[in-house]
Amino acid sequence: WLEEVYRDVLHHKPSAKTIIDLGAHIGLTSLYLVRHLPGSRVFAVEPHPGNYALLKQNLKLLIKENRCQVMQAAAWHTASGLDCEMDREGHYSAVQR
Repeated sequence: WLEEVYRDVLHHKPSAKTIIDLGAHIGLTSLYLVRHLPGSRVFAVEPHPGNYALLKQNLKLLIKENRCQVMQAAAWHTASGLDCEMDREGHYSAVQR
């Protein structure tokens, strides 16, 4: 938010009405984009259970206003189940089953 890293998205798509946030984490990008794109709606997808819980909390007002839909899932190149695994540094990766 402070560094405005998504400012270029707003420049290239100033009238976007639909935002698909894959790997939405806790929803900060979704919040930023919806704030700057009045009338837009967001579909936020996050597979990690802990992040998903925070995502729903952070986007609850948008969900209530019917401007947001959230899904605990992941996008992959094939229809498949995925597992989230944590490495030694505490980072998560998706691993196909």
